[in-house]
Amino acid sequence: MGTELSVLHRLRPFSIGFDSLFDHLESVLQYEESYKSWPPYNIVKTDDTHFVVEIAVAGFSKEDVSVVVDDGKLIVSTESDTRDDRKIVHRGIARRHFKKAFTLADNVEVVSASMADGLLSITVEKVIPESQQPLEIEIV
Repeated sequence: MGTELSVLHRLRPFSIGFDSLFDHLESVLQYEESYKSWPPYNIVKTDDTHFVVEIAVAGFSKEDVSVVVDDGKLIVSTESDTRDDRKIVHRGIARRHFKKAFTLADNVEVVSASMADGLLSITVEKVIPESQQPLEIEIV
């Protein structure tokens, strides 16, 4: 697993709000390899300070999904009880437990979360402190 971690650290696709936007890798979770990329997701930059994390959650209801910000991480997870008593002839929509963690920069805040059409959308905002914003000096 050591070699895999060094490769993953070079990929760096999971951080939100750092200067290069994806500077740090998602915290390594204690899951099997197949769970690391599940479920599929997008990170969309809507303007210079706003981003939307879109996570495919087909088959889950709002009550099944948890969105938590804790210790600089955005953590999205589902409960492990995904039992389905129906007699399914073909299962093409996986409804398995997952937990994804995204590292947030210090100046990034989670603004909202919504769910529609099988997508969980989490809006985050990069907040630039007033002391770091450009200051225009009036010439007198």
